[in-house]
Amino acid sequence: MANSDNKNTRRKFLLNFGTLGIGGLAVTSLITESCKAKTPVPGSDKKIKLLNSNNELVEVDSAYISTLNKNLAPNHNSESRKGLPGKKFVLVVDLAKCKNARKCMDKCAAVHQLRPEQHHLNVLLMKDSEHSAPYYMPKHCQHCDNPSCVKVCPVDATFKRSDGIVLIDNERCIGCRFCIAACPYSARSFNWYEPKDAEKYKEVPYDIEKNVPQKRYCYQVYVQCRLLTRR
Repeated sequence: MANSDNKNTRRKFLLNFGTLGIGGLAVTSLITESCKAKTPVPGSDKKIKLLNSNNELVEVDSAYISTLNKNLAPNHNSESRKGLPGKKFVLVVDLAKCKNARKCMDKCAAVHQLRPEQHHLNVLLMKDSEHSAPYYMPKHCQHCDNPSCVKVCPVDATFKRSDGIVLIDNERCIGCRFCIAACPYSARSFNWYEPKDAEKYKEVPYDIEKNVPQKRYCYQVYVQCRLLTRR
C-alpha cells in the first residue's frame, strides 16, 4: 500500500511540475552525451529539471542541453497532428485468442526500425487471481480519452488527435521523461540507442504518424500503426 501511495504522490507531483518545470524552454532540445561528462562546461546558471535513467529527478545546467531543429516551421507536420476528419479509431485486442506468438512484437520492431535488443511492444503473462486461469496480454499504448502523458509534456511533443490517436513528435521531444512517469500503463519506452538505420534514412523527413526515422533520446509510443496513416 505504501508503494502505491508513493507512486500516486510522485505522479501527482509530475502532473503539477510538467507545466511549470521547463516552461522557460522555448525551443526543441536534445540531451547530449556531455550530460555524462565529469568535467564542468561553461554554465549559464540556469537549471533544467529532468528524469535520469533511474527515474530520479535531477537538475542539469542548461549548458548541457544542445538545441535541435531550432527553426521548425510553424506548420511542422501540422496535417499529421490534426487527425483524419470524421474518423474515430479504437484498438481492440481479443485476449482469448492471444497465444504469445509475439509476431506483433516482431512486426512492431521491423516497422519502427528497432535494433534486435529493442522492443516497444511486449506481451505479458497475466492472472486476475490466484485460482483463475492465466492469459497473455499485449502491452501497448491505450490511446486514452484523457491521456496524462499529454498533460505533463512541457513542449507539446506528445498530443492527442481529433480521431483519438495519441502520438509523439520526436522533433519536439526534449527527453524529460515526464510522460513515462505519468503513463499508468507503462506504455512508453525511451530510446537510448543510436537508430539502427540512421545513415540510411538521414535524408528522409521525419514522419510523426510512422514515427520514423527513429530519434535517439526520444520517447516511443507502442502503437503507431501504418494503417492509421494517410498514405
